[in-house]
Amino acid sequence: MVVHGRSGGRRRLPEDGRAVEIDALRPAGDCFVARLKGVADRDAAAMLRNKDLYVPRERLPAPDADEFYLADLVGLAVMDRDGKKLGTVMAVHDFGAGPVLEFRPDAGGDTVMLPFTEQIVPVVDVAAGGRLMVVPPAETEEPAMWRASVLTIFPEMFPGPLGASLAGKAREKGIWALEPVDLREFATDKHRTVDDTPAGGGPGMVMKADVIARAIDKVADDARPRLLMSPRGAPLTQARVAALAQGPGVVLLCGRFEGVDERVITGRNLEEVSIGDYVLSGGELGAMVLIDACVRLLPGVMGKEASGAEESFADGLLEYPQYTRPATWEGQPIPEVLVSGDHGKVAAWRRKEAEKLTRERRPDLWAGRGKK
Repeated sequence: MVVHGRSGGRRRLPEDGRAVEIDALRPAGDCFVARLKGVADRDAAAMLRNKDLYVPRERLPAPDADEFYLADLVGLAVMDRDGKKLGTVMAVHDFGAGPVLEFRPDAGGDTVMLPFTEQIVPVVDVAAGGRLMVVPPAETEEPAMWRASVLTIFPEMFPGPLGASLAGKAREKGIWALEPVDLREFATDKHRTVDDTPAGGGPGMVMKADVIARAIDKVADDARPRLLMSPRGAPLTQARVAALAQGPGVVLLCGRFEGVDERVITGRNLEEVSIGDYVLSGGELGAMVLIDACVRLLPGVMGKEASGAEESFADGLLEYPQYTRPATWEGQPIPEVLVSGDHGKVAAWRRKEAEKLTRERRPDLWAGRGKK
């Protein structure tokens, strides 16, 4: 099965619509290092960080008879064992733990994500009018517990707030598991050193590639995505959280000091994730934020599923204003429409207020909705 494109030629950056041309390309392990025309210095290259490059499907070579590109799956009918159509493939993602199918159910509702494995998707037919057959994980094996392994030099910080409220109760019920891993246990010297001075000079210290690699190799022996909490990472979004929550869990590396040796980031396929444009003392608090966001979406954690579907970001909008008793407080009454008993008017008011708040407070989110 072919899952990659050819080297050379033009590539498109979907975020801004630009096309870029590869001037030179050389292999580096399981990836490539490219020089792009028009990108002449480090600052210009930094602007491309975390951007995906795509080759137009029509520019790719024809696959062999028993091969296909992942892009060819988009639009295929999704069938069950009995030949009943379940939906249509909308996209194929790769969050670092292998391809994931996203399909829209014919019955309506939220899209569904499934690992693209031979066990879950045993039949694929990409011919005209093609289809693929899926066997939901619940039919192939007992569902595995969602697991979060956190690599840190401060394991005593966990579970912290994750031991209380919804996340804490869900952990007690066995819905998810937390594994703090002390990085110092993987150091080889008597001082348990995990950092060293930066190459080229400069302030601070850098976390060592060899120590981190040993920890990852020991802990991340499964298909869970490997994430590095980093201020230079891609912003964490509700869509990414939802995808992680539907997977087997996460392996989180908490950066400290001036950062992590770049070689282990690429060598162990770490996805850099940021919770905001600010700097913390370390990645532990960011890891807690990410875990909490995922855990609350796991089945059986929230009491009412609608509460999750209607909150901020679930539909690309900020949440509408909320009110409760008393009916009047300091001379301010609850908006009349909310006590009218007319559910249609209530829904319309909430939608209008959510759109208003999003336009005023998050113009970036509002603009992004227009591009969908």
